[in-house]
Amino acid sequence: MAKLPNTRKVAHTAALQFCIGYPEHLWPYSKKKNFIRSLGTDKSRHRERYAECVQEWKERCATYQTLADADLQKQREDNPELLAWQENDRARQKAGPVRHVTHLIESERRDLDQFVARWVAHAMHWHDETISECDDDEIADTETTLAERLEEIKLCVRRMRPSESWIDEVDDHMSEWCGFVLATDCPDRKSYLMRLLVQEMSALEASLSLLAGKPVETPLLTSSLAKSPPTDLHSDKPNFVGPRLHPHDFQTCFDNWKNAGQKKQSSIDEFRNLFVDFANFVIGKEAPLKDVSTADIQGKKHIIKWLEHVAHTKQIKRGTLKKHLQAISAILGNAFGRGEIEYNPALGIDLDSLAIRGTTAQTTGLKKDNVHPFTADEIRQYFSRLTYWTTVRTLQREVAYWFPLFLFAFGARPEEIATLMQDDVRIDSRGQYWIHIYTPTLSPNGLIRKPKHEVSYRHIPLPRHLMQLGFAEYFATRRPGDWLFPCKVADAVAAAEQEEGRSAQTLNDLGDYLREVAEITNEKKVTYSLRHTFKDELRRRAVPKEVSDALTGHAGENSNAGEAYYGSQWYPEEPLLEAMDKLQHFELLPEDFPTWAQFRDALQPTGPKRGRPPKIRI
Repeated sequence: MAKLPNTRKVAHTAALQFCIGYPEHLWPYSKKKNFIRSLGTDKSRHRERYAECVQEWKERCATYQTLADADLQKQREDNPELLAWQENDRARQKAGPVRHVTHLIESERRDLDQFVARWVAHAMHWHDETISECDDDEIADTETTLAERLEEIKLCVRRMRPSESWIDEVDDHMSEWCGFVLATDCPDRKSYLMRLLVQEMSALEASLSLLAGKPVETPLLTSSLAKSPPTDLHSDKPNFVGPRLHPHDFQTCFDNWKNAGQKKQSSIDEFRNLFVDFANFVIGKEAPLKDVSTADIQGKKHIIKWLEHVAHTKQIKRGTLKKHLQAISAILGNAFGRGEIEYNPALGIDLDSLAIRGTTAQTTGLKKDNVHPFTADEIRQYFSRLTYWTTVRTLQREVAYWFPLFLFAFGARPEEIATLMQDDVRIDSRGQYWIHIYTPTLSPNGLIRKPKHEVSYRHIPLPRHLMQLGFAEYFATRRPGDWLFPCKVADAVAAAEQEEGRSAQTLNDLGDYLREVAEITNEKKVTYSLRHTFKDELRRRAVPKEVSDALTGHAGENSNAGEAYYGSQWYPEEPLLEAMDKLQHFELLPEDFPTWAQFRDALQPTGPKRGRPPKIRI
């Protein structure tokens, strides 16, 4: 039977679930984001139950819409101007996750044409509003930044190929304005990107002319274009919220966010503390949330300065600083959706752009000097005891077998492996399997997956050794739309909201295995060392650095070379295949290392035992 839309299989059972999101403007009434119902385990009744669930979802949406309409009617009496803005904004914003469009219909073309037409106008309005708030040093920095960006854009125009980082920026703005982005296989994608690229160049040249003292007329925003909030389109410099339609106090914003769907009490308490800290920073003194207004926020710059202040005064780690930004973005994002602010000023802030050098938040993750690759003996020791996982239930067999092998085989990052989907595997006309990090496919949670860097988008040929171990047989059991590996997630609620950290529980379990079972106790050698072992093998076989970076998704030292403009996801296949054929690290695996079928079919565990693993007869 063909897969029913908006359904998913419940892990470890034969049950099927119907899961579909409520439109965002109905969240305050539904008190949750998703509508979930079980279709049961009887496959013969799935279609019948599916129709019942769809009907129930439609009825609930209609009920919540009635409540929303009643509230809007009351607002029409109290504030007609705010109501008009909300209706325009709702018409502009599409409910649910951002769609990846392959074939454009007429209404989508109109949205895109309007999106292109507004680009220069909003960029110039951003310039007018922002520069007036800057001092001489900030203006000089802005001029330097815009000049550098203009040179990059000119290079992209000359090559007729926009950079991946710029496309990511465009996709963010396009998803906000249009509610969709153009899929990579959309035939109109390049045409629209090139039109926007030329518009971007015009906007940058106009801004630089103004900074040079040459008068340039700012284009007028038509009534249709003026519906869009002013957005920073061509700089990392902060933009400003601008005039508020109907300022609200911080307490109201927080309460509205808290009531929009189910949340853990610990998350509510944590976000409240962070929001209180931000509120105190905004007005420069301690005060209750009800005494601070959204009108006090001076745009993106205010949030950036607060994050920098927190990093320097509290000496928190990178992940904690990121949580600060996520909290403010979530609460202000909800306020934007309700029409309480023009737009969310916390969007688009990159922690790497903050002035936090010398703080503990400057870097993230393990320092490279603190992670050493495994020796040949340690590789044999690690994989010779992998059958330990056939005696315990801590880690699912698929993950226990393939996760460390993928780390070892081609040096992918743990989070990249954990967030791979069945759709990311491609088989070419020669029968060669390729892993794509990532295809545009949305995750099972409906979120866009992004790697560590823009250049980390890439395709990797699967080594023949993995195929000999039975990857094709394993891949045949995975369905489109599913994770490639069923990694356990410690916090299921957090996993429904974001993909980051999907590998955390697996790394914890493999870390225990490394120390207790494989008996590798050197603190500088961790599971991540398998990636470093692969990098060392590339060096031993004299693989050119550009090819090596294309395989590992490394940014390289020269930001203007190779894949920074070329894009590793389009790197020629032949050099990658030749490089993988040169590698000999698979010879380090034990001679009696089991195939996937042997590992899968070994005796099922009877309990959470510890100790040396049994041998699997081959």
